[in-house]
Amino acid sequence: MKIETGNFVDSRLEAIAANLRGTNGDYAKDVERRGELAENIGDIVRREKDIVLAECDRLDLREWFEKDAAIAAVERPAVYRQGLRDCVAILRCLGVLA
Repeated sequence: MKIETGNFVDSRLEAIAANLRGTNGDYAKDVERRGELAENIGDIVRREKDIVLAECDRLDLREWFEKDAAIAAVERPAVYRQGLRDCVAILRCLGVLA
């Protein structure tokens, strides 16, 4: 049951993200840019020893955090609304709500 619940939650989150990418141009651009930045900073993040950042790496890392925060700010209310809808639907199916 735990795996099924995890799959359900993952599928709901992906559906929310897909909907946002289709309806919110700024969100879609931020997601795309964050992916590009992730490729740029991937080697930096995987280093196990001392990290020395070049100026361009530092700027990419900073921009990645900014994009990640912007994406989260858009996703958070959408996830909350969908969670509320799903909760009400489940409670209706269980006969708790009329």
